[in-house]
Amino acid sequence: MKTGNVKQVAAFGKLVGICNDLGASYNPSKAALTPTALATLLEQAQQNLEAVNVARANFVLAINARQEAYAGIYQLVSRVVRAVASSESSRENIRDAKMIRHLLAPRSTAKRITTTAAGENPGTVQTSTSSSRLDFDGQAESLSRMINLVQGMPAYAPNEPELQVASLKAMLSDLKMKSQVVASTANVLANARINRNRVLFGKEGMLETGTAVKEYIRSVFGVRSETAKELGKLRLAA
Repeated sequence: MKTGNVKQVAAFGKLVGICNDLGASYNPSKAALTPTALATLLEQAQQNLEAVNVARANFVLAINARQEAYAGIYQLVSRVVRAVASSESSRENIRDAKMIRHLLAPRSTAKRITTTAAGENPGTVQTSTSSSRLDFDGQAESLSRMINLVQGMPAYAPNEPELQVASLKAMLSDLKMKSQVVASTANVLANARINRNRVLFGKEGMLETGTAVKEYIRSVFGVRSETAKELGKLRLAA
């Protein structure tokens, strides 16, 4: 929640209090400027500030949960590769598993991989982990590729539950779900900000209404009145 928005709503609250203190002498003809309407608008502004605060907290929690869920994916896939290497007789399958692991390697640990392509001479090529493969969607895709690879290997049958195909699939589903929650909470936060800005700065919102109240009071009590001077101290805009 921006501090400026909080201060602006607080200033509008003071304006509403000043209007209430004026009692019967504050008697605008416009319905939107009446004490009841001002109180309602103030409540809406406060509720929208809180809605943004809650939505932001949920978004941050979703991001943190996704970050924690993805944190151990490289280490887990490395264990899968070792399990493949210990059980698989096909060098090609072991090579493919290592290539998928490389896609998940942090940039600081990316290694040079020796490959031999059909029709080419053996050689060492410098490989790098693409940043697009290290984003969350890219990591989930790489894990999916690893699952598809190992489930097609009859020899891959680890006793460790976390390395078994069923557990890997469950992990992949959880990762995708957490990314969906991040997207959902981001959308909620965006909508909450839109609603807040509409109430604070939109047509007949807090800023427009507060400005109209100031002008009404100046017209009734004069621009040099103590009430008008007090209202002049209130900043309803950033």
